[in-house]
Amino acid sequence: MTKKLSIEIVNLTRNLGQIKDFGTVLQNKILVEASEIGPMKRHIEIKLPTGQTYRSGDYLAVLPTNPIETVFRVLKQFQLNTNSQIKIASSTRTFFPTNSPMSAFDILSGYVELNQPISKKQIEILATLCKDKNEQVNLTNLAGDAYEKEILDKRISLLDILEMYRSCELTFSQYLRMLPSLHIRQYSISSSPLWNSEIVTLTYDVHCSPSLSGLGQFYGVASNYLSNLKEGDQINCSVRASNIRFHPPEDTKIPIVMIAAGTGIAPFRGFIQERAAQLVCEREIGRTILYYGCRSNKDLLYSNSLNKWSTLGAVEIKTVFSRQDNNGKKYVQDLLWEDRKDIAELYRNGAHFYVCGSAQKIGASVKICFTKIIAETQQCDEEEARKILGKMSLDRYSVDVFG
Repeated sequence: MTKKLSIEIVNLTRNLGQIKDFGTVLQNKILVEASEIGPMKRHIEIKLPTGQTYRSGDYLAVLPTNPIETVFRVLKQFQLNTNSQIKIASSTRTFFPTNSPMSAFDILSGYVELNQPISKKQIEILATLCKDKNEQVNLTNLAGDAYEKEILDKRISLLDILEMYRSCELTFSQYLRMLPSLHIRQYSISSSPLWNSEIVTLTYDVHCSPSLSGLGQFYGVASNYLSNLKEGDQINCSVRASNIRFHPPEDTKIPIVMIAAGTGIAPFRGFIQERAAQLVCEREIGRTILYYGCRSNKDLLYSNSLNKWSTLGAVEIKTVFSRQDNNGKKYVQDLLWEDRKDIAELYRNGAHFYVCGSAQKIGASVKICFTKIIAETQQCDEEEARKILGKMSLDRYSVDVFG
């Protein structure tokens, strides 16, 4: 029989950094539904690419794709559709696929950052392309003193500006040239290799809220990408080592104190899972304490696992809820201050301290609380206490915070 049709499968790899391997999604579930007080929180289980393993406290680097809602906004802006094909040629090295037609949808989905705040230089360029003089003046002003408040604080993107300033005549090719390549995102691994050295779990918020720009919804790129993955899907990912100090001590007898809020519990779930496994294997473990803050008890993540590990004797759990009555205590720093004598005793016994969560919230407030505890314990002023905490940070006070 004469062959009339030849079919070849070609896998196109995005040239966007060192992540070229694929893991496989094994499970993806909701932990807490979105509500008026907080975003949806989810748990995803991923089989690592062949040959990769990890330590408790490490990261999983993920190369996502852009939210489909944002991609459709761009297509609409430039009067393109999902079937529109483009061909890119370049005389210099580029992250774009070149010399072969590719859909505009795929380019926008997988190669460029669409939500990144527009730069001052880009605003100045757009101002020169405005046909309306008033819009030109307003844009020029945005590149001045108003930039931080009106652009950075509201995370106004290049696309937002094009939708707001309709007289700006920017072509699609000009738009693509102004966009940076899609960045990898790092998530704290929330499991221990003693549970499974070839499988990791991630614990994450799904960011979806009214845009600060006033234009529709804001969709977090990586969190919405992860939330839409199904069992069996392939995911571009790779293990990345965390700070050398952000791991459980090799000596299992050393006490550890973990301080977290919300999904900041992620690495500490792995720490506790590891100590529980060591305890089951009849290894001696030091005191393991988790200070954990949530908005309400409905936001308490992994409560069944935490209760099981607590009953086992692997961890002591101390929780506080900011939206509930806690005898005047609202945040983890309130619990730490109440337990300051115990904290000081743990420090004298060689404990390691770990903090994970928002840099502006838990990161800053816990640092202030520890400074006060040191000042009281050491009978010194806060300046000296900050110096002592700085020395602790070299080996016994480790922080992993995010924006």
